[in-house]
Amino acid sequence: MLKKLAAICAVTAVTLTGAAGFVASRHTASEMAQWFLPPDTVLRELSGLAVNWRGGGVQRLELSTPQGRLFARATQWQWQIRMDRHQPLRLLSVTSEAMVWTPTQSPAETSASTEGEDALRIPDFRQARWWPAVASASITIDSMRLALADTSLEVQMSAPTALEGGALTGNAGATRFDVEWAKEGEGEWAGSVSLKADTHLNLEWQLTPQGRGFTLSGLLKARDLPLSESQLALTFFPFLGDDIKTPLLSVRADAQWPLPAPLLNRTLTIQADAEWDPWGGGQMTLITPHFASPFPDERLTGQIEATWDPTFANPTVMLKDGELSLMNVDIGGQQLTHIGSTVTGAWDPDASMVRLETTATDLVITAVDWRADIRSSGLSVKATAEEQIVSGSLQMDTRIFDDTLPSFDAVVSVSIAGNKTQAEVTGFAPWGPVGELKLRFSGDQAALFEAQLDTALWDWSRLQREVAVSLPELADFAVSDFNLRLEAAGQWGDQGLSATVAGQAGDGYLSTASLGVAGLQLAPFALRVVNDTVTPLRPIAFSLDAVNAGITLTDLAGSVDQDDQGWVMTHANGVALGGELVIDQFRDFSTDGPLGTIYLNDIDLAAVADIAGTEGVSINGRATAALPLLWQSGRVLVDAGTLRGTPGFLQYQPSVDPTEIDQRVGAVAAALSNLHFEELDADITLDEAGRLFLRTSVLGNNPEYENGRQVKLNLTLENNLLSLLKSLQTVESVNLWVTRKFEQQN
Repeated sequence: MLKKLAAICAVTAVTLTGAAGFVASRHTASEMAQWFLPPDTVLRELSGLAVNWRGGGVQRLELSTPQGRLFARATQWQWQIRMDRHQPLRLLSVTSEAMVWTPTQSPAETSASTEGEDALRIPDFRQARWWPAVASASITIDSMRLALADTSLEVQMSAPTALEGGALTGNAGATRFDVEWAKEGEGEWAGSVSLKADTHLNLEWQLTPQGRGFTLSGLLKARDLPLSESQLALTFFPFLGDDIKTPLLSVRADAQWPLPAPLLNRTLTIQADAEWDPWGGGQMTLITPHFASPFPDERLTGQIEATWDPTFANPTVMLKDGELSLMNVDIGGQQLTHIGSTVTGAWDPDASMVRLETTATDLVITAVDWRADIRSSGLSVKATAEEQIVSGSLQMDTRIFDDTLPSFDAVVSVSIAGNKTQAEVTGFAPWGPVGELKLRFSGDQAALFEAQLDTALWDWSRLQREVAVSLPELADFAVSDFNLRLEAAGQWGDQGLSATVAGQAGDGYLSTASLGVAGLQLAPFALRVVNDTVTPLRPIAFSLDAVNAGITLTDLAGSVDQDDQGWVMTHANGVALGGELVIDQFRDFSTDGPLGTIYLNDIDLAAVADIAGTEGVSINGRATAALPLLWQSGRVLVDAGTLRGTPGFLQYQPSVDPTEIDQRVGAVAAALSNLHFEELDADITLDEAGRLFLRTSVLGNNPEYENGRQVKLNLTLENNLLSLLKSLQTVESVNLWVTRKFEQQN
């Protein structure tokens, strides 16, 4: 843009050169015009130039810049100038059919010269004999239009303008600008520049001589912009002099920046210093010397340093000593209680890339019912025009109400390219790696994700300690080992969650206060998840080495599936009470009602007697049982279970003499003292109070009672099964059992 404006000035210079020819005829028009062109341009063509004394002004000017070249065609330039203040010339008209100029060489081919011959300075044209004529010239433009791609610039003048004073207005798209200036003394000018669009900028400036150069100072005011007021001081030395090392341009700017919401009542002071050498190279430093805040401990400091050479081939922009510390910042329904970070960075203009590095970051977010402390030992940001990448490590501690959750560490990488975002998170907990998550989303489309979980390296004892702090109800839950691997893939959007989960598990050794499981295995399985609904894609096969709930089941294997009523164990086989355990169509515990029937084939009646708690009874024989189970109000009930025994032996030895209690009781006890039974049937009931009822019918004989006469006895045995099982399944005994099983396997 600067070159295009310089080219416009060159066109003007060609015109004024015509007037200067009357005073300094030894200079040609092209030589004079070349003084006003940038040092890396050449005037290729200047044709159809005529000077005459016709009256008028500039009627219309249109310019276009195809492929970086500037054309002016069929243009009339008409000026009214004064040779001096007392003798005005009538008119000067310059007609140009075509003017074209392009750079003589690319910027990359231009090199700086230490001898000053390629310096950007120009001869002091104020000393030329033609300068008084040019300085006293005036110009009137009715309409001027500059077309640049999709943008157009229009300029109007309400009165003739000259070097001593003038004003012009214009529009560039939706932006209106007004420029005024006036000469106040020898070499001194003052004026204003105003820009009006969505925001309003106004610069009040003053230009004063400074040796061979000038100093431009002013006050920049901005309405509806963060930088509300800025002090500017610019010193430039455009003319050739004896000291070639004198900077071509020096700039100093001081600004006050009232920060916007949510950082209200905070003001940042920005101070910038820049310097250009005579060959176009230079440097700039921007610092934040002061940060006004209602909190004394808040800080927002940093230093930006930029350097460039004359060709801009090796520019560098560095951020040094950046430090951020803010407190009590409201963000939506949460409060950023504290954020602190140290930052360094760099910008590579050649690659259009920005890099930022943090060495320490602390972030505390507080809400009504939770608090999160997030720390990072290092975050890296890399940004180009096409892509932005953030990566690093995070550590998080969270409290929900009064509960402290286990700490969580993560390695994070986020990439943003246009409206596409990708994120990868690898998580770590105190007990081991949690897993990996990959997330992709674009615009308003649903987010796609992939996730993995593997517990092979978990320290389960530490997991129990960490989780039990916030969830005391899990204090009695213990895992000796459990290798679970899950892989999930799906999407999440306006329609909710939809995913497929695949996994398998092995070496499961776990226990609660009343249940122990050893050697749990889950064959490879697949689940379909749609919001809150989980559906297996095929039956899930499982196996257990043993289950201990006071009663030990071993070698249990089966499968589970789902139908329109919920989860169901479609089949299971195992060993229990010395016999075979068979389960068919056993439902889950989601609703009250029938669960299913457990079948016990060829079980040992001695083991049954131990469970029933029949003191003084020893029995030898086998039996088959069917136990229909119900789930009611959180308890398992047995409804009309049956037991059928094969011939065996039963001996009853009471702790007291039954004849002392009742003669009939004594007779029954005598018959049972050594009963050889042929039939043994029992009805089994377990009620909601945990009472087990065995209503038994026994047919047999006792060789030692009434000469072996056959007898039939109906007996009812009652015991509290829940109390009995609790005595058999203390936490210590179950956990010890699981630990021993685990050690045996390893």
